[in-house]
Amino acid sequence: MPRPKIISGYAARYGVDGRTIKRWRELGRIKGDEINLDSPAAVLAWWERHMSQRPTHGILQAAVKEGLSVQVADLIPRNRKESLDQPQLFDIDAFRSGSTAIQSP
Repeated sequence: MPRPKIISGYAARYGVDGRTIKRWRELGRIKGDEINLDSPAAVLAWWERHMSQRPTHGILQAAVKEGLSVQVADLIPRNRKESLDQPQLFDIDAFRSGSTAIQSP
């Protein structure tokens, strides 16, 4: 079990709380596919294998900071009610700074 200081570091990196990090780790153990929190690319790959919703904003931000390319589709919630045919404005600089990345016109 990682020390609390390590968990809080992961939590800060991915924009979640320590309890969420512990839940992800437990889910990985249950599924036999432990999450590698040291690599945002590995976290994204793990997320796609085990989660039904889109990756969290914090995970995507960590990926962008590591230089990974994030597709606009990754930013749109999978359960979004509005039509995806509506124009979407994507501001990569706003996303990197942590503010809202997608806005309806």
